[in-house]
Amino acid sequence: MKETLWEALALLARRDPDRARERNDSGFSQGDGPLGHYLVAVGPGCWSEAMTAAAARLVRRYRRQLEEAGLQGAVAVASARADDGNGGGTVEPVTVTASGDEVVVAFAAYDPARLSRFKVAVRRRRWDGEARVWRVPASEAREVLAWAEREKAHVAGAVAASSCSYRVEAAGAELMVRSPLELRLAVKALPGARWDPLARVWRVAPTPEARELARQHGLEWTEEAERAVAAEESRRARLRQASAALTSLERSPLEGVSLYPFQAAGVEYVLAADGRAIIADEMGLGKTLQALAVLEARQAYPALVVCPNLSGLGPRKWAGEAIRALPGRRVTILGEDGTVRVRLPGGGYRDVPANDPLAELSVVNYDRLPGWTEADPERRKRGALRPRPGTPLATLARRGLRGLVVDEVHYVKNHRALRTRAVEGMARGVPVKVALSGTPLLNRPAELIAPLTILGRLEDLGGFWMFVRRYCGARQGRYGLDLSGASNLEELNERLRETCYVRRLKRDVLPELPAKQREAVELEIADRQEYAAAEADTIRWLGERAAQDAEFLASIADLDPEEQQRLQRERRASAEAAAARAEALVRIGALRRLAARGKLPAVEEWVRALVEGGVEKLVIFAHHRDVQEALARRLHDLWVVRVEGGRAEANVEAVRRFQERGPRIAVVSLAAGREGIELTAASHVAFAELPWRPGDLDQAEDRLYGRLNDPHGVNSYYLLGRATIDVDMAELIDAKREVIDRAVDGRAGTSGEPILGALIGRLLARGGG
Repeated sequence: MKETLWEALALLARRDPDRARERNDSGFSQGDGPLGHYLVAVGPGCWSEAMTAAAARLVRRYRRQLEEAGLQGAVAVASARADDGNGGGTVEPVTVTASGDEVVVAFAAYDPARLSRFKVAVRRRRWDGEARVWRVPASEAREVLAWAEREKAHVAGAVAASSCSYRVEAAGAELMVRSPLELRLAVKALPGARWDPLARVWRVAPTPEARELARQHGLEWTEEAERAVAAEESRRARLRQASAALTSLERSPLEGVSLYPFQAAGVEYVLAADGRAIIADEMGLGKTLQALAVLEARQAYPALVVCPNLSGLGPRKWAGEAIRALPGRRVTILGEDGTVRVRLPGGGYRDVPANDPLAELSVVNYDRLPGWTEADPERRKRGALRPRPGTPLATLARRGLRGLVVDEVHYVKNHRALRTRAVEGMARGVPVKVALSGTPLLNRPAELIAPLTILGRLEDLGGFWMFVRRYCGARQGRYGLDLSGASNLEELNERLRETCYVRRLKRDVLPELPAKQREAVELEIADRQEYAAAEADTIRWLGERAAQDAEFLASIADLDPEEQQRLQRERRASAEAAAARAEALVRIGALRRLAARGKLPAVEEWVRALVEGGVEKLVIFAHHRDVQEALARRLHDLWVVRVEGGRAEANVEAVRRFQERGPRIAVVSLAAGREGIELTAASHVAFAELPWRPGDLDQAEDRLYGRLNDPHGVNSYYLLGRATIDVDMAELIDAKREVIDRAVDGRAGTSGEPILGALIGRLLARGGG
């Protein structure tokens, strides 16, 4: 009987989609519209006796329309219930029900006293003039229910809860929960919950949390729903295990390099996570190669890499890595002019075209993005930005971006920052998105909100409000919502690993890594003009000396070989030759000092980026005292300790403080690096200046390595001034180290003289001599 009446009301409801602003003999009238639509939405299975009587009354009132539509049976059923002239029951004067994300309060008739009490009790409310009901946000549900109890108002959801059976059904990859009012807030808090207004159900992901909610509230749990949740639990377990896995792929997707087994396992994890994940391995474990392997495995081209500037050389480093790992791919750097010369990780250089519109992999730094984007009129004021027409980003967007790599993703932790909104705009609709950071969570869980939004993963962890309530300790502060707290961190880590987060520590994979990993980092120098002038003067002087040597050799060319050798030995042993060698050493030393001073701002920026990226302790070696002092002064706020050569007693105390979880940065002279000190609290070392001999470098690196009870690898960085003598020295040291490593007697007794001669030869070649 109820179903027959419901069919009749549903027909009338379909005839007035505009909620019947006036009586027009089609559908409900304006006065009957709210009640009629409400009865249709609730459904006959949840009608109380009074609601059934109200339905019968409405059917009798619209008898003519229904009979014309062929629903005489419904009219007959309604007429049979007419026992007292008003439909066999009374219409509740006030009805409280749920509609989507709101609580709806409907007054059958105007009652000034009751309405006044309602307005006092419920402060957040709005009047819907078309539906002629009051709409209240879900956050005020408790106040509405308390008021309804005092007024003895009809709360449809509560009545329905005692007489209806609610089910959790499986529909594809989702669960459908048909819930009464008192369950709405609990259901909405489930991960990925969304309201389906057409089906009148809540759709949520098949999760153990949904099953637990059904158990707590006594909902009927179907076999299909149980199978869906079991599959989800199995998927989570696989991802949780894979997030720390050290297994390997059968074949690396990269052509130019091979992956370590743990790196291949990281690629497997990201692919299993639908190509949208954070690779948060500890620094030095090859996150760059893993990201490139993901792009290659998914063929996610064209792809965009967004990285920090790092003194203008961040994109160049990424381009060099991409060329080495993907030699068949077309790479470009955005925002440069003409061509860009990049250093390859294995040595040598390659010219890369800038702003190539057909490139498969484009690299850009964060600083470029705000100027290339603009507000999207379809989004809210503080929403994601879209590429501005005519910019390289707009060209990429038109081609259909398929891959995005966000390096050092903690750079976009502030969701209000322009660069964060620009990255969000580029990320929309991109199928493969990989975020990289050695420490994605720097201070508080709220810093994960923007990265998870970029990856499209925030909803998988319950959405914004559930995330901030559950993990950020959200509370209303003096200046708005305070998200500076942290809660349930172990649960957050587990949920991240089950969803989109892979992290391995160096100690877990050390057997697969070499004891020392070395990387040359080219930085821009601030005194380019001064250095260029000094280098030109040195090359001129060396050219003059070379011309004199050539003139001398020509003068003795007619003598017999033994006489020639005697005269050459005498010339080399002369005071004039010794003075010339000393002056050459002084001039080249002056170039080294200029390069060291010029790159100090870039070294400071690089060190701060390294520390912000998660490095707890760093040792910096330098040769000149003024360079050491300048570094300590620039980085003093990071808590710096000095270790100088020839100061044994002071060094013992400085090293003790550094080793015992004290200062984060140790600025050490290269001379002290040969004194047997132990700096094993750090696993990262940077050389702001290079020594003459490879053995001195090795000894300095060994200060950080070799603790037997807690061994760890060493990441060594050579900080070189771009296009300076630093680059020449690094290449010559590498060449000499390769020869020494092959020798049986190791590094003993190596001299700086051969490197000095090779440097002079390079400078002469650079000057055309």
